Amino acid sequence: MFGVNSAGKSSVLHSMHFMRSVLEHHNLDPSGSPFAADDIDLGGFLNLLHKHEVGRRMVLGYSIDLSTIDLPEYGTTTEFSISERVRSAYVEFAFGLDNQDRSPRIEYYLVNLNDQDVALVLPDEVNIANGEIRSAFINLRHPLLDSVAQSPGTAEDPAANAPLVLRKLIPTSQLEDAQRQRSDHLENSPSATELEEYQAQRGHRDLLAYTLSGFVNGIPRWGKLVTHFTDDDQQGEPDSDDTRVLTRQVLSELTTGPLEVLRNLLSAGRAVGPLRSIPPRRLALDGHPKETDWYSGLAAWQRLLECSDAHLQEISQWLSDSDRLSTGYGLDRIVARELPEEVLRSLVTGNRMPADLDIETFPMTKRVLLTDSLNRVKVTPHDVGVGLSQLIPVVVAALDRSSDLLLVEQPELHIHPRVQVGLGDLFLRAACEYGKNVLIETHSEAMLLRMMKRIRQTQDGEMPAGLTPAKHSDITICLLQNEGQGVTLTLMRLNRRGEFIKAWPKGLFEESLRETF
Repeated sequence: MFGVNSAGKSSVLHSMHFMRSVLEHHNLDPSGSPFAADDIDLGGFLNLLHKHEVGRRMVLGYSIDLSTIDLPEYGTTTEFSISERVRSAYVEFAFGLDNQDRSPRIEYYLVNLNDQDVALVLPDEVNIANGEIRSAFINLRHPLLDSVAQSPGTAEDPAANAPLVLRKLIPTSQLEDAQRQRSDHLENSPSATELEEYQAQRGHRDLLAYTLSGFVNGIPRWGKLVTHFTDDDQQGEPDSDDTRVLTRQVLSELTTGPLEVLRNLLSAGRAVGPLRSIPPRRLALDGHPKETDWYSGLAAWQRLLECSDAHLQEISQWLSDSDRLSTGYGLDRIVARELPEEVLRSLVTGNRMPADLDIETFPMTKRVLLTDSLNRVKVTPHDVGVGLSQLIPVVVAALDRSSDLLLVEQPELHIHPRVQVGLGDLFLRAACEYGKNVLIETHSEAMLLRMMKRIRQTQDGEMPAGLTPAKHSDITICLLQNEGQGVTLTLMRLNRRGEFIKAWPKGLFEESLRETF
């Protein structure tokens, strides 16, 4: 993601922090972040809304490749299950403020599987203020539900053959509805009455309507079958034959499974902030690093203390090798025993040691040092330029295999352009070889130019040995601009040789060219 300051890059990243809080903690009004604890102050839901306008709807959507991920299983597996036939998912959430108490709420969420809408979950009309009760509409015409009785299309009713777009049935918020009326586009916009009209005309053939319970702030409880409202309401009417068409297992797979996959992906993600901390000289080894310490960079130094020798060597080579980051420094880990002062004094002065002294009983300590490649001098992170302390957490996070999602802010901070180009190779290795999704906020043209160069070299068969080949489809370049009417995002597409298909708006990195010529 490129863009001038305050163009909206950080807002994109903050939306990921917000969504993880929603899915992981059912918290719709977070101040801190599950990625970064209190190192990020999101300021609550209203602060995240565009222009902080009450009545505005915030929509977040996520596409998920499920070719190598299975949907969760709920309850006892039955013969009819959709999990094995799902290749992709798209989940969309809309958030707004309650008109009465101004608390945030989920206005709807939509589930799309294999590129067709399959489930729409809304607040229950009768219990609209109750976040635990939801209405769900299931698209019986979805191909995944082909074994369920549905209405076949006819020549007189060709619409029955077309995919059912549940998005058209989403009620608009009051503000959006008013804006559409002013724009004279109301006749083409979805409305609350459109759902009622659809249900009256053909909804009994194409839609199943459920009333579900057990939600928390509009989000399902994870790992549990969804519950029909009448299952636990002894005074309610028993489930109708229509609602028994889908088992609770399949209903859970449709309305909860993709959300749980998204939650797991976000929960396993890492975020590295724009200002990484220099570790203390005596960093304590206290087990696994805290996930929230990745944002400050301290978790990366902790990982260096506990990782395998092979992984430490890999990180060290990335830092030192001339065809990679070429910083002039590698890494070395020292493992030693901490001896009491009197024992050290005896060793230095040559005095005899007690016969019963057992060195193995003294505590073990580990330290990670930087080794100057030229002089072979070992130094601490405090003894070198601040750029290395900013770079090393980025390198460790990128090469860490335990997470498939990495959010990075300004990885080039305090780093020479010669090292910045190496970051391009580093992120290509993480994405193309380790399968990591990396979302980068940057101002570094050097890093981008290196990625574009690698695409060209791969296409022309000139890729240097030992580096990661790349295709134009491996990289998405987003230009964010804010010209007073809201943020616009432009995809800067590349051709097969890594060249921009269309010119960069106002010229490619025109500041550099203007200063050069």
